[in-house]
Amino acid sequence: MPFSFKKKNKRREIPKDIILRALEEVSKGAKIKSTANKYDIPRSNLQRYIKQGGVVKDNSCKFISSQIFTKDEEEKISEYLVTSFKLNHGLSKLKTRELVYEYATAIKKKIPDNWTEKKLASKDWIRGFFKRQPQLSIRTPEATSLSRATSFNKTNVGNFFENLKTVYERHRFGPESIYNIDETGLSTVQRTQKVIALRGTKQVGQVTSAERGTLVTVCCGINALGNSIPPFFIFPRVNFKTYMLNDAPVGSDGAAHPSGWMTSPNFLKYIHHFAKHAKPTPSSPVLLLLDNHESHISVPVLDFCKQSGIVLMTFPPHCSHKLQPLDLTVYGPLKTYYNTAVTDWMVSNPAKTVTIYEIPKLAAKAIPLAFKLQNIQSGFEKSGIWPLNSNIFSDEDFACSFITDRCLSEEGNVPSEQSISDQPVTEQPSTGENQSLEDRTSSNVEVIGPSQLESPSTSQISGTVNVTPDVVRPYPKAGPRKLQGMKRKKGKTRILTDTPEKRLIEMEEEERQRKNKIKELNKNRKCFKNTGQKKIPKLADEFTSKLEKNRKISSDDEIENVSVSDETVVESEDFDEDDVIVLDRNFQINNFVLVKFDTKKTVYHYVGIIEDVNQTMATVKFMRVSKLRNTFIFPDIEDVASVLLEDIKTKLPTPTTWMKRGSLKYKFDKPLWIIPNIR
Repeated sequence: MPFSFKKKNKRREIPKDIILRALEEVSKGAKIKSTANKYDIPRSNLQRYIKQGGVVKDNSCKFISSQIFTKDEEEKISEYLVTSFKLNHGLSKLKTRELVYEYATAIKKKIPDNWTEKKLASKDWIRGFFKRQPQLSIRTPEATSLSRATSFNKTNVGNFFENLKTVYERHRFGPESIYNIDETGLSTVQRTQKVIALRGTKQVGQVTSAERGTLVTVCCGINALGNSIPPFFIFPRVNFKTYMLNDAPVGSDGAAHPSGWMTSPNFLKYIHHFAKHAKPTPSSPVLLLLDNHESHISVPVLDFCKQSGIVLMTFPPHCSHKLQPLDLTVYGPLKTYYNTAVTDWMVSNPAKTVTIYEIPKLAAKAIPLAFKLQNIQSGFEKSGIWPLNSNIFSDEDFACSFITDRCLSEEGNVPSEQSISDQPVTEQPSTGENQSLEDRTSSNVEVIGPSQLESPSTSQISGTVNVTPDVVRPYPKAGPRKLQGMKRKKGKTRILTDTPEKRLIEMEEEERQRKNKIKELNKNRKCFKNTGQKKIPKLADEFTSKLEKNRKISSDDEIENVSVSDETVVESEDFDEDDVIVLDRNFQINNFVLVKFDTKKTVYHYVGIIEDVNQTMATVKFMRVSKLRNTFIFPDIEDVASVLLEDIKTKLPTPTTWMKRGSLKYKFDKPLWIIPNIR
């Protein structure tokens, strides 16, 4: 039997009031035929109503008697489902049927036998329920991590807007000086789109470049006025080459890392790129909003921003999906336009695959379409950053954090012990019909809904108990977080360039360097023979003592620049004492240097000559190892790259040169072959 019966004849339904008027005229002596013609009623129908004694049944309420729940009870079920959806704990159709059965049992409704056998409501009931509640529908939810769901709360967002107000009042920033930067990934494999195909086909295919793509990180920046910074690409390669940016957007720059992800050295390069286009100065600073990723927070970056007039401020952890303009209105269209560009490229280049070197060219087509003035300004407005609106988020926006109700305490950045419920309350098990209503309502279950939907779960109305679905199955609730054993500090929104925050970061970096240096020195001690064993402990003691002295001075608020000695030794497994290379870090143009490159498996060293140098970076022209020992030559194709000064291990002595077979060769007096993995 079909669920919804459809009439197959053309018999029309006659309104009840018309039939009653016709019956009234017939009762006063009017003829049946003339009355039927007057009111356009079939004569046989009118005669049937007369035989029934003038009784007309109301067909509008034909199926009301078969409903299990009243209209108010179904409204309560609907309200429970909507609240669960706002808490990011929406119920599936099967879970909803289980809830309905438990609710019907709790309020002692007469239910069909198949409900009792399967202990859940029938499919027919849920189908009819959706027709009676048109505001509900089945949707595919977007995966939202528990961190995102619970971290976006009033406390975290309130602290962010407090810091934002402080920065605005201090510097009087306008929309042209408020920037937001973030990274996203562009893959060589596009997300397929819907295509026209034959109806009824089981499988529809679409050509992609590969099964799993290679990711290139793109860092973009925008400001509240609607302008954007040219993109910065990070390629999954060891060395960056300029040809990687062929056909990229005008003004683009790039770097390389084996993983293709953003790292602290590459972020420092991006900050230089950002300052080149944003043009901040100490007298005219800019505000830069970014997330709390560890690559964004390093001492060299903070030093450069402090000198250049860039005020760094971070978002609360796991809140960028609501507060970051790029995530709100820009990166979504960017991925859509980029996927379209990749699909068009695949159609125009059959039998070819997309490589990482095509990504800048394809991004050049998508970026102008996504980075429109309206999109950028809408992102800053929706997040409440500009124009400043700290009340832009309503209580419903914070409903998802009701599960834990945890916030950041002002002292020590530790989650608060206070929670709405002292004990964790999970979903209650299904209740059978053997359990009485009094037992369920008298159980020690504290049911509290979100603040915007507060209503008593049980109330005494005319001497009876009004049971709601949240009594049968309370909303999920977590207890207080256990603070014991927590080693990692919870993040928070910070103004990184403020002196207190900057000094804390510097002290943490010094501590990490101290531990890593001592670990490295202890490891390298095993590589020395007896002639060199005495140098490493002496150096480790000197390094530790200087850091202790620096930490003691900073604790007395007398900060001095105490650094490790610039002279140490390059170790090796087998060398004479005369072969020790003294490290010299006083770099100048035309100095020969030894540059370190880290990979996933090992560390390589390259020899090159400095062509340009500043406070944090240097431009180096690299050489290649010749067949002769300790001899190097410049390759036919120039290999020039920008490297950080911290990656330059030492300045090398000036080599001797001679011409052989048309190429200039360079030989060093010190035996560089003792350095492992030199190229």
